[in-house]
Amino acid sequence: MPINAGRFWAKVSVVEEGPLGCWPWLGALARPDGRAVVHDPDLGRPTQAARLAWQLSHAPVPDGLQVLHLCDHPWCVRPTHLVLGSQAANMADRARKQWVRACSRPRYPDRAQSDAYQTAARVRARHRRLAAMAGQQLALF
Repeated sequence: MPINAGRFWAKVSVVEEGPLGCWPWLGALARPDGRAVVHDPDLGRPTQAARLAWQLSHAPVPDGLQVLHLCDHPWCVRPTHLVLGSQAANMADRARKQWVRACSRPRYPDRAQSDAYQTAARVRARHRRLAAMAGQQLALF
């Protein structure tokens, strides 16, 4: 069963968020990192919404590659913020930016550690309010 593009994009706010102009996912979020998740009918299980955004906008993701975020926001599904890359490239980018997993012990205790899930939930709530004020119906499933 193919991905229903209309249902998918109905869960995306195209009101640009932040200086990078991200498009927040308004559907389910994974804890602890706030990653956008959706059921993939082709895989028969939940997957990253960014992966489906890539597939709907470009082509299927080749084996051995992942969909990476140029903006570093796991809730963003804007196609121009997504690129294909390997797991190794993703880990190298993560190390260069000194990212750590939300559930790990902070490597840099002097840096403020924000709760990525809470940040993503606040962004999603704000965009849902904007959609309601504009009279936009959200087709959540």
